Amino acid sequence: MIATDITGNAPGGMDQMLTLLQAVSADPKGYAAKLKALQDATEEHKKFVALVSPTGDVLRAREEVAADRIVAKQEVADAKAEAAKIKADAKAAAKVTTDKADKILADAQEQATKLTAAAQQELLDAKSATAALKAQTAAASAAEKAALARADELTKMQAQVKAELEAAQAERAALTAKIEAFAKGL
Repeated sequence: MIATDITGNAPGGMDQMLTLLQAVSADPKGYAAKLKALQDATEEHKKFVALVSPTGDVLRAREEVAADRIVAKQEVADAKAEAAKIKADAKAAAKVTTDKADKILADAQEQATKLTAAAQQELLDAKSATAALKAQTAAASAAEKAALARADELTKMQAQVKAELEAAQAERAALTAKIEAFAKGL
């Protein structure tokens, strides 16, 4: 015999337990199906939770490539400004004497070569970062099909970085050609 309180309900949550037992005994197959659906949904959610880590790695790599691209752009701009300054200094010195102009031009070419080498190193670093990004994108694609959309974004970003790097190389080559033409003009 089950005791009830003044409201007619079983004390201590027994109503809920009785209701659950009545539901299970009334339709055990339906209850089993709902329990199975709940378990399947739980497993599916676990898969999505597992994807959070690889996606975070891809986003982190994307931020690193963007930062490397900004640094590379700044260094190319600095190299251009430095080369322009060196060229202006060489022109001013050429007015003084031919010997001084030849020495200043030789120094300018040496500095321009060093700046070009530094810019090329930054471009190699950016390409290396791009290669690392491709590897991380491949790992994320294998983890889940949903990561493919992000991989496309990264591929577009890589093409943009490559185009900007090629533009920087072309500008550097043009600057070197101008310095050489100036040197020959002296």
